Amino acid sequence: MVNTPIKNGLIMGVVLCIGALAMAMIAPRAYVLYGRLALLIAAIYFMYKIGKDEKELNEGVLSFGEAFKAIFIGSLVGYAILNIFEFILFNYINPELNVITQEVAIEVAGQTMDFLSGVLDADAEAMDRAKAEIANEVTLDAVSRTPANALLTFFGNLVFPCVSAGLLVALVTKSKNA
Repeated sequence: MVNTPIKNGLIMGVVLCIGALAMAMIAPRAYVLYGRLALLIAAIYFMYKIGKDEKELNEGVLSFGEAFKAIFIGSLVGYAILNIFEFILFNYINPELNVITQEVAIEVAGQTMDFLSGVLDADAEAMDRAKAEIANEVTLDAVSRTPANALLTFFGNLVFPCVSAGLLVALVTKSKNA
């Protein structure tokens, strides 16, 4: 079935939301750590489908600009839906995800500091002070999904569609005669 970029983006957003909800309910900590990576597989599939459908809608001829625009717009719609859903997920459906995000952030920062102290032969006391300072700064308010944080996440998510759209365009625009 051939769909427009907007329709594919809507489908992509719904599929990503269902995947996010399933992962968050089954394994919240794993979702916080690896959820975006797992959702990436579905996102790449839909981005490829958006490009292929756009090529088919244009009777097999698609320029780089047309393909990039279609993939980017479809991805933008999909990630917008996911971002709105994640705001609802983190604040209303499962607020415990914010606490898990805080714990994971502190844990990962501590592991990074441990790694750096081994590599840089840093003073153990200084590293302990740095860990304590990071733990004090990574508050629940800092990691919670507020509207401002959700907006920052959304704009950060736009980097992926731009980069991957550029890469996927090469696959989509390649003709059979080339």
